[in-house]
Amino acid sequence: MFQRFYNGNSAREDSMGIGLALAKEIVEKQAGYISVDSEAGKGTVFAMRFVK
Repeated sequence: MFQRFYNGNSAREDSMGIGLALAKEIVEKQAGYISVDSEAGKGTVFAMRFVK
């Protein structure tokens, strides 16, 4: 989920799917971590935690 991906022919030329990958990289560089909890039909929760 947090890895970069590249879209197929129907996507815009500049679309690369880097949102979550970039978020994870930024959070980890700030001594934190990001996690996801998802349940079909219920929703998804992303949590970011930063350690001092």
